[in-house]
Amino acid sequence: MKNVQKEFDDLPKSEHYPMVVKELSQLKRGSLVLDAGCGFGRWVFLAGNMGFEACGIDTSDLALRAAKNYSPGTGGSNHFMETDIRMIPFSSGSVNYVLSFGAVEHFRDTARAIREFYRVLADEGKCLVTTPNTNSFHGIVGNSLRKALRRKDLGYLGYEDSYTPLQLASMMRNAGFRNVDYGTIPTGLLLGGFYAFIPAIGKYAMRCVSAMSYFIERRQSTWGFQSFSTGSKSKVGDGD
Repeated sequence: MKNVQKEFDDLPKSEHYPMVVKELSQLKRGSLVLDAGCGFGRWVFLAGNMGFEACGIDTSDLALRAAKNYSPGTGGSNHFMETDIRMIPFSSGSVNYVLSFGAVEHFRDTARAIREFYRVLADEGKCLVTTPNTNSFHGIVGNSLRKALRRKDLGYLGYEDSYTPLQLASMMRNAGFRNVDYGTIPTGLLLGGFYAFIPAIGKYAMRCVSAMSYFIERRQSTWGFQSFSTGSKSKVGDGD
């Protein structure tokens, strides 16, 4: 419960927060928002408090149990279910907005998850997806280390890919999304976060590196710790 409360309290500090609030503010009250890979459900609670029907799905029983225990006190219309984001148990065209933060990269068939997001979206529904960016210290060095240390017995938990903003946008277009936008979300982690562990000077080193990372991330849309892409589902018969 404390973990869930802290995650929800810290939500306005999230790099995603301004984008999510802006996107959801355009929806009609009562719209169905799906968080695919919801973890402790903080975005589900936000959507519920904004007046939307909100559902979170994840494969972590531990996280979902914590979210369900916390949910009654939020006052929103929130639901949670344990399921694979590549096989969402929703009817086609039933969701108005899909959020998915740092989830699709844990599957080798990332594109399948994105196609599933498209399937469950209603006409004119929208989707926002983020993944780690290959064009970052995390993507270049971290991916090599993870591949070397990967354990097959951990399943998807032991697997993580990264995608450039353009690669992520390409998967969105291939799934059928229109009006696709993409870029990076500034996090201050472009140049890595391990500096914080340097003895004695770690805190100060991290501040300097984070400031440099923010400076670079905010001035272009290719290099950054996190890639994002948004897209919409056009009505049948609509063109680009």
